[in-house]
Amino acid sequence: MLEGGSGQGGQGTAFDDITHIIIDEVHERTIESDFLLIVLKTLLVQRPDLRIVLMSATVDADKISKYFGGCPVLQVPGRTFPVDVRYLEDAVEFTKWKITEASPYARRGKSYKGKARMDWSEEVIVADDDDEMAETNLKLEKRYSSTTASTINLLDDRLVPFELIVRLLERICFEDPTHASFSSAILVFMPATNIAETGITIPDITCVIDSGRHREMRFDEKRQISRLVDTYVAKSNAAQRRGRAGRVQAGLCFHLFTKHRYDTKMADHPDPEIMRLSLSDLALRIKIMKVNLGTSVEDVLLRALDPPLTMNIQRAVNSLIEVRALTPAEEITPMGRLLSKLPTDVHLGKFLLIATLFRCLDPALTIAATLNSKSPFVTPFGLQDEADRAKLSFRSDNSDFLTIHNAFSTWRNACANGSGIARKLCKQYFLSHQNLLQIEELRQQYLGYLIDSNFVQVDRAFTRELSRSRFSRNRPRFVTVPPELTINSSNTWIIGSALAAGLYPKILSVGVLKDGKNDIRTILNNQPVFFHPSSINFGRRAKEFGVNHLCYFTLMHSKRLYAWETSPVEDMALLLLCGEADFKLMSNTVTIDRKIRFRVEPKSSVALKYLRSQLGSLLAAQYRCKPLSETQVNWNELAMMILGKVEIKEAPEREDTVTLVVNRPLNY
Repeated sequence: MLEGGSGQGGQGTAFDDITHIIIDEVHERTIESDFLLIVLKTLLVQRPDLRIVLMSATVDADKISKYFGGCPVLQVPGRTFPVDVRYLEDAVEFTKWKITEASPYARRGKSYKGKARMDWSEEVIVADDDDEMAETNLKLEKRYSSTTASTINLLDDRLVPFELIVRLLERICFEDPTHASFSSAILVFMPATNIAETGITIPDITCVIDSGRHREMRFDEKRQISRLVDTYVAKSNAAQRRGRAGRVQAGLCFHLFTKHRYDTKMADHPDPEIMRLSLSDLALRIKIMKVNLGTSVEDVLLRALDPPLTMNIQRAVNSLIEVRALTPAEEITPMGRLLSKLPTDVHLGKFLLIATLFRCLDPALTIAATLNSKSPFVTPFGLQDEADRAKLSFRSDNSDFLTIHNAFSTWRNACANGSGIARKLCKQYFLSHQNLLQIEELRQQYLGYLIDSNFVQVDRAFTRELSRSRFSRNRPRFVTVPPELTINSSNTWIIGSALAAGLYPKILSVGVLKDGKNDIRTILNNQPVFFHPSSINFGRRAKEFGVNHLCYFTLMHSKRLYAWETSPVEDMALLLLCGEADFKLMSNTVTIDRKIRFRVEPKSSVALKYLRSQLGSLLAAQYRCKPLSETQVNWNELAMMILGKVEIKEAPEREDTVTLVVNRPLNY
């Protein structure tokens, strides 16, 4: 709705006939909700007569009121029952739980060797500010025993006390008759995410045990990596959690943090996403808005309720310039307009566009859909080794991306023989049938977006078939990608080239140290990287890949900097498709963005420079949805042969034939 009309040059907008806007259920300070506030504030300047109503049970109403110039706030009391709120010291006193210095829950500086931390298979890091927030020598009220005080002061409050949670459950359910009325349904909040706080309602909950922690994603703009951080919730999160206990009767809640921490150290509200996640997608969205929001991305984002740092805004804009979605002057490019219509990460969106042009769309749809949803691979408790072996049976060319596609294709073929066979396959190879169905749904959505943007041309019959499948409420329907878009889907080198071009500069250099260990580093800032245990390349030696570079999608920093999904990249893909190339004939080198340097013979260098120029021109033409000339078609076929390592069988070699010679990259 917000993209309709035109808000520039005095022309009308899609809002000219609208008098009221009502927005319900604004729960979290997501990037989308903050962007919505910017748009609404801009609209109010252009349309003072417009009336906007925001409804929410959790946002900071006073702060939003000030943001809109002191607009009125209406308070509607809720109908929840009172909740008896207790804290960590109350839980320890109630259960008589105690620990000694030898306990895995005892404070040991910055060490996390205790059983409580090691029991979690998912690796996270503790928020940096938690080290400063550790509570020591806390004085409790006289009503608490000395044993409770000793336990509270010895407890490492950065760990989740699972033993205490078990003791609470035992006391409430079996040992204390005065709490029997709270034992029918108990909700325990572990650090997973905050989905259950706002997305799930369980009507018969009467007791809540809140670990007081959650895991949230934070994006490090400087290092361009994501970090899954284990940190304390804010007061508003805690209120949302304990509110679950008062839906049907008077409830009980145990917060597993001290009253002192709640009163003096916990934030009132969590940091909004605009302050901790990547701003690239939001920056691109700003450039396609038909409402005139501001003169630049920075100008717009600095008007946010909580403006992000200028440096982070500039890094986001630079990343869009790097993928060529924006020009250096912040003008949106034809490719950028196409990317804005794909509801996915800009790198995955670019990968889908290039895979379409390279005629390997089918595996690309699977890869993009999987990376935007849940993994099809599952690991039941106690069956880690069996699940790993099953996953490795789908391995394809040392690529996590192709392994995903292989597993999905196997399942899809099994579905053609009946759902019973497909479910048997899932059970045997530890695959999630539900997650695979969601991947198929996303595949169809992405294909639909490509068609709607006119980037993919299909006949009306296919459009109707896709529409019936996407909106069918019966059993899942599969859609076969048009054959002309899948000609190269079996050529793993071409798929790898599309991945490299789309994900660049998410590239790792591969080397071997003197002691024989892997030396894998980012090309952006030379940081050492390790394969995450979930990757099929975990434990593999660098020399086994047979290439000098890998591409990746996710880097996550926990105990180390881990690459979750990786795939080999041929040097030719980097030379022809990635970054800005500098060809230096005198020194026999080619550099890509001053990050990667190759040794190339002069004749090969000239040929590569010309081929790169021609390939760039024909890709740019196709981003504008223009047909290729006969000459461009020929250049495209030659490029596909080179990228796909297809043997060229033509006339005998002539004197003017150039053999491309590219040596191992020279690392700085």
